[in-house]
Amino acid sequence: MVAHELQAGDVEEALSETDRAQREYSELRTTRNPYLYPAGLLDSEYRRAIFQEYAHETSAEDSQRTWWLLHAKPRQEKRLADELRRLDVPHYLPATKSKAITRGKPRYSWMPLFSGYLFLWSNEAQRLSALQTNRIVHSYPGPC
Repeated sequence: MVAHELQAGDVEEALSETDRAQREYSELRTTRNPYLYPAGLLDSEYRRAIFQEYAHETSAEDSQRTWWLLHAKPRQEKRLADELRRLDVPHYLPATKSKAITRGKPRYSWMPLFSGYLFLWSNEAQRLSALQTNRIVHSYPGPC
């Protein structure tokens, strides 16, 4: 009888830890934009560190990173962001979490803030690899 109670207690403890982990994961997903790659991209210190890290390994042309505004094909922003992440190209898709109600149940999803546009921080070689995804209509150079 006591062994049965211990097992039930262990199960309850494991379930509470699982619930806690799921809550932490959902909080993490709701507070951070999943379409920012890498996570520290918007921090100028991070960009400076990346530049210094790779400056000795690449030519002067390849180490020149700049911001680009990419005009994506209709409804292709998230897919483009996923492909750029797979290609390891730094990018930012500003998105907000939106709530839709389907059959009386709430459904949450990330919607692009600027429909059809994505920001890219790359050198010319990475920009060309992004253009080869066939999800981009046009690319515009940034001011910096």
